[in-house]
Amino acid sequence: MKPVSVVVTAVGVALVVGIVWVLDPGARWVLEHVDGVVIGGPTGLAGEKPAVAVDAVRGRVLAVATGLAALVAVFYTARNAHTARRTFQLGERGHATDRYGKAVEQLGSDPAPGRLGGLYALEQLAQDNRDPVLRQTVVDVICAYLRMPYTPPLDGDRSGHLRYQEPPAAGGSSAPPTLTTATGRASASTSPAPP
Repeated sequence: MKPVSVVVTAVGVALVVGIVWVLDPGARWVLEHVDGVVIGGPTGLAGEKPAVAVDAVRGRVLAVATGLAALVAVFYTARNAHTARRTFQLGERGHATDRYGKAVEQLGSDPAPGRLGGLYALEQLAQDNRDPVLRQTVVDVICAYLRMPYTPPLDGDRSGHLRYQEPPAAGGSSAPPTLTTATGRASASTSPAPP
């Protein structure tokens, strides 16, 4: 047990013992010593008045005990909510890491549709996640993938591959259209998501 837990437990036990004591034998003592009420004698309470006064003390003690129980309940509810929120965040992070790993794995697949699926999966991951570090990592991976050298397949082996096209020679961007489109989409996905 942690030292704080030991102290909280000891204080809780002391409060419960004190409340039980005040509810039965201690109510008369509290009435005489704390409230200053004299019971019996020529100037003190007589008849049914002492019993009513003791019941009033017990009612106050029960009200205080109920308030303390409510405070303890609020404390533990807040603590459990914080733990649940943290567990959810860790689960979300694990899910994002899993999605990232599968998308990067798809980038290395042999058929072109698998690689395209990996690119779209990375783009969707960046759009779905609010973590700027993960978004930037996705952009870096997409850009690094698009900058990798391309080796066109041999003439006889065209199954599952996209056709390679040379970039336009005159008048356009120096980057291939695919690279320009992908980097534009990637930079758009790193902009902050609307609230």
